[in-house]
Amino acid sequence: MSASAPPQSPTSFAAQAAELHRSQGITANNATWDWLGTPDGERTTDDEEAMTRSAYAAAAVARAAAEVMPIVDDEDRGIVEGDLASEPWFGL
Repeated sequence: MSASAPPQSPTSFAAQAAELHRSQGITANNATWDWLGTPDGERTTDDEEAMTRSAYAAAAVARAAAEVMPIVDDEDRGIVEGDLASEPWFGL
């Protein structure tokens, strides 16, 4: 009979969930930049759709993180808030 792991505390579970969310946001952001690195004309319609979805996913994670984790530095906060309030940068 194998020993089972003790149940996780809510704080531990929340920390793991936050790290997973952060990791997924990084993956979506990197995928968007990979798509943008593909020369125009070489992306299919499906590629364009994937790029757009990756960009929106990365933005959603950034917004969620900004709501949860305060940015202490005034200059950094201004940059992030300005970026989040601006139109999507893709398609320019």
